[in-house]
Amino acid sequence: MGRAKEDLYDIQLADRDRYFSKLLGISLEELELLDWDISEETNDDGFLYGYIMQFSEASDPDVLDKIQDQLDGHDFLYLDISDVEIPSMEGDDVQSSQYKVFENHIRSVNDILALPCTPDAKFSLYVMLFAHIISATEGYLSSQFIYQVSRNPKLMRKLVENDKELSKRTFSLKEIYHQKENLNDTVSKHLKDLIFHNVAKAKEMYGAILNYQMEELGWLFKAVEVRHHCVHRAGYDKDGSPVSITKDALIELVNRCDELCLSIDKHLNN
Repeated sequence: MGRAKEDLYDIQLADRDRYFSKLLGISLEELELLDWDISEETNDDGFLYGYIMQFSEASDPDVLDKIQDQLDGHDFLYLDISDVEIPSMEGDDVQSSQYKVFENHIRSVNDILALPCTPDAKFSLYVMLFAHIISATEGYLSSQFIYQVSRNPKLMRKLVENDKELSKRTFSLKEIYHQKENLNDTVSKHLKDLIFHNVAKAKEMYGAILNYQMEELGWLFKAVEVRHHCVHRAGYDKDGSPVSITKDALIELVNRCDELCLSIDKHLNN
């Protein structure tokens, strides 16, 4: 980790501690006497709703007793994602959990390609592997986007303001508070319904919301079209002709998808 990133982390950590001490009504010195940890509160899809600040028995009992009125339970405090930014101390080359899932998928493709296969089964195998590679890439694009947006109120607001479907929704005054309280649910459902193998839409969203510009994606547009034939016609196009998929083509597709996902990972980490 670079020195500049360490300094930024220290600043974020100090800001966070000042926020917590003010929230709990105690001094920074008293905050240091508390033993606490923060865990994420997510739904089944990994969409972040908030944080739980948990205090252990190792905390100073006098200070813990002092903050009881501020807690949501005997030893915990619920934090909304809009309340505080939780800094993350990660190295410049740390890979996200989303990328690691993708990496496991493509590693299995390479392992399968190394296995012996009869000529008659090879076509079907290559069809399935082609669809698998694109599905793994779509899974990365979707899960990474949802992860980033759900953990950053600024990005969520940016999405709501820029997404055509979300931005055009209107509510009565009576509905405003209900919609605000359920904004995470609304955005989560909308993102889950999006099809991230729609390359044009994915490119637009990553550029507008995450400031990542996808360049030269002609190969991916073509690959998604081939995937459609693989999934819906078992490797045959509308005219009934088999798609051309070779072992070399699969290896090249794996490499290009890997380069794309790894590039996104590095951009978001930096």
